[in-house]
Amino acid sequence: MKRFSCVLSVMLVLMAVIVEPYPRVTAQENTDPAAPPAEDSEKNSPSEKWDRLIYVPFRELQKVFDNQDASVVLPYAEYLDLMKRAIQAVPVTTGNQDAVITSSKWTATVEKDLARVTVELKVNVIKEKGWAVLPVAFGSAAIGTIGPDDGSVLLKGTGDGTYELLIRGAGEKSVTLELLTTVSTSPESRSFTIQCPPTGISELVVTIPEPDQTIKISPLQVLLPSDEPAAEGKTVAKASLGATNQFSVLWNPRAGSKPVMDLLSSVTNQTSVRIEPGLLQSRTVLNYEILRGELRDVTVLVPKDSRIIDVVSAAGRIRSWNVEAIGETHQIVKAELLVPATEKFQLEIQTERVIEGDTLQLIGKSPDGKLQGIHADAVVREAGRLTIATDASLTTAIKTQTGVRQVDAGATISKSEQATVANTWEFSGASGVLVVQLKPVEPRLLVTHQMQYVFRDDELRLKAVLKYDVERAGVFQLTLRVPESLTIDSVAADGMSEFNVDKGSGRVTLSLTQKRMGAIEVTVQGHQAFDGSADNVELELPTLTPEGVERETGTLTAYAPEFLDVISVDEKLVGLFPARDVTVEQLPKLRHIGSWNFTRRPISAFVRTSPRPAQIAATVGTTVQVEPEIVKLNAVVTFDIQNAGVDTFRVAVPEKVSNEVRFRTLSPGHTIKQRDKASQAENGWVTWTLVLHDETTGIVQLGVDWDVKTDSPAQGGVTPPVQPAASGSPEAALAAETAAAEPDAPSEQTLVVEPPRVLAPFAEDTTNRRRVTLTQTRGEIRLLRHESLSITADSQGDTTEPVDVRELEFMEHEGYLAYRYFAQPASATIQIRKHEIHEVAATVVSRAAIEVVTERQTLASWRCRFRITTSERQRLRVDLPIGCDLQAPLLNDQRTTIEKASDVNAAEQWEAYYVNISRDSTSDQEFLLTLLFRCP
Repeated sequence: MKRFSCVLSVMLVLMAVIVEPYPRVTAQENTDPAAPPAEDSEKNSPSEKWDRLIYVPFRELQKVFDNQDASVVLPYAEYLDLMKRAIQAVPVTTGNQDAVITSSKWTATVEKDLARVTVELKVNVIKEKGWAVLPVAFGSAAIGTIGPDDGSVLLKGTGDGTYELLIRGAGEKSVTLELLTTVSTSPESRSFTIQCPPTGISELVVTIPEPDQTIKISPLQVLLPSDEPAAEGKTVAKASLGATNQFSVLWNPRAGSKPVMDLLSSVTNQTSVRIEPGLLQSRTVLNYEILRGELRDVTVLVPKDSRIIDVVSAAGRIRSWNVEAIGETHQIVKAELLVPATEKFQLEIQTERVIEGDTLQLIGKSPDGKLQGIHADAVVREAGRLTIATDASLTTAIKTQTGVRQVDAGATISKSEQATVANTWEFSGASGVLVVQLKPVEPRLLVTHQMQYVFRDDELRLKAVLKYDVERAGVFQLTLRVPESLTIDSVAADGMSEFNVDKGSGRVTLSLTQKRMGAIEVTVQGHQAFDGSADNVELELPTLTPEGVERETGTLTAYAPEFLDVISVDEKLVGLFPARDVTVEQLPKLRHIGSWNFTRRPISAFVRTSPRPAQIAATVGTTVQVEPEIVKLNAVVTFDIQNAGVDTFRVAVPEKVSNEVRFRTLSPGHTIKQRDKASQAENGWVTWTLVLHDETTGIVQLGVDWDVKTDSPAQGGVTPPVQPAASGSPEAALAAETAAAEPDAPSEQTLVVEPPRVLAPFAEDTTNRRRVTLTQTRGEIRLLRHESLSITADSQGDTTEPVDVRELEFMEHEGYLAYRYFAQPASATIQIRKHEIHEVAATVVSRAAIEVVTERQTLASWRCRFRITTSERQRLRVDLPIGCDLQAPLLNDQRTTIEKASDVNAAEQWEAYYVNISRDSTSDQEFLLTLLFRCP
């Protein structure tokens, strides 16, 4: 209630302050013919006016107007009047959600003091049902007719110069309106203005019923040529207006009241030329300034040998242009303007011509009178600026200059041209002379050269990386000079098409796929003959020499394997100095010899090489595993290689196991590539040659294994006597089967242990091999035995001594016997004897309970229960009488299976069976076996 009272008070105050001035306006707009005249309304009693006044205390006045949440109460009729005024204040647009005007075509024809304007509107109606409303405005123009007259288009007036088009039916519609407007006349010209709805595409055609009239249309987007020539006595102009809400047309006679004056103009010549090999391209922009009169056509002087590419003007103001040759001196380009220019005009000419010789004149006339530059004709003054841009492959030098001066290019050139601009010149007319001389830019080559030398057994390998930096001009090919002793293996470069090696001239030529500038990287690989086994060899390192370079800097780096000593001959080094800050690349299995830098040619490097003999210390750890029927020999041969890399090893084995021996690598990173067996044995030993994939230094371990079969030794001692079983019983049959499976064998056996022998990698008669010294060979032997065997030492070789197992150095401290030797050959003889085997009861029946039930029938029922302890885990043999009717047996009161034994022979009148005794308990725990059967 409090809020309502506040709202009511504020509304009454605002109604008294704001609404009071509007009664007369509202009464005039809503005049009713039946209403009394205004004089009668003025005679209303004062009491009716006082009904609109509300008194507010002066002290509360500030509170009322400061309350932003206050409301106003006013009569409903006045509320409707305020709403109507607000709606009418919304600006009229040319499109809404119902329809859109896509284009308009205006045709204006002047008839004395009137302009008859016909407009064709292309309307796209979006609303599918009902009438689409489209607000339009034509200002003071009067509308005569509207089409089509089929009732689908209606025109509704909404205000002063504003209308609404009512269109029925969706789709594209064409609406035609005829407008009439008055023509304004002044002493200098006549004109009319039409307010129009703005559209995206707007075209105007104006017809003036007078000849030789100058028509100006505003706003003018593009002046278009007329579709048809104007009729006699008329002037026609056609233009594109663009999006605008009104346009104006002004015209006056060409020979009007203004006095006829001769043309007076000046030109600013902006010429940009680009010089390329064999071609000159020019772009000339002539900016005319009309000081007096009208410019109707333009004449430009162009050199005779220039080819005109195009002649253009801003806003398409040229009607046509043509070229006319004037003798042998020059040619004239004439351009006719569409509309005469009275203030400014710009013309652009693009030309090109072929360059002959190495000199070129760009401004003025040559001594024989031929024009060499592009200049404007029939002007009072011509001030020009020439900007010269040259191709990166050319350079220009000023040969002759007269009447010109060089200035700073500044902002007259674009950023893309700044890198190639040589200079800018100012000239005046064709009186100056500027002659330039052209020279091709020679490429500037800078090279960073990296040469890498690697010594091998039979050759010296070279890898050269040349990083070219090509400046000023591009190159199509690169040339290198190669020593005669060097053989080129491959050449690689980015962008290379092919390479040729000329052995006669000693040159390598690289051809590129295109003209290249910037960075080019070339990699050349080659080799030179070299004898790594020769002593004290002095040779010069071959070097590649790039030709046509301005500066070359580089580094020489040498690598060699461990077996080769390489020393530089300092007194013969030329142009080289030690490299101290260079980063050395580490190559596998090679060591860095040295690095040298150079900054200028000539250079030469000499080195002296000598092979270094490799030293090998070998240890052999042999493990002999004695089994009942086989002896396994496993030897681990460890090579400690020093000074130089070795990839070949030789091991000798006894002749009788030479075909069964097995070789394997135990050290990581090493693999046997080749195994070669000697064709003949020497003193009962066969030599095997093992070759690795790569030469190596350090520790290399090889495994040598073979097996020797032996006769099975007999049991020692005497087997304890066994109580004889009754003939024909199951016990007698089992004893006979066991005796048949144990043949007699010898009681002892002698075994000679001979570990593998390590030999020098190369035989003494081998040629072209580097020297390798076998410094020492020592070994250890340990013997392991089976639990059923006993071994004893019999004797050993002269180089072999028995040791305690705990004294072994490079083998585990485990074994039965151990030996050590420091020279080859080594051997040990042992005696092998098998332990005696004592009979052990496999199955024990601790208790048995047998129950037999007989009846009058011939069959008796048997239930046999046994408490059994046995080492058998899967099945137990049981013999039963022939012809019994067997039921399922029970194992610990659980049913189990039984099957006939077909692999054994039972005693006479008995049958053998196997009972499944698989169980979870251990073998030393007894179990209960129950057999149920019937037999006679």
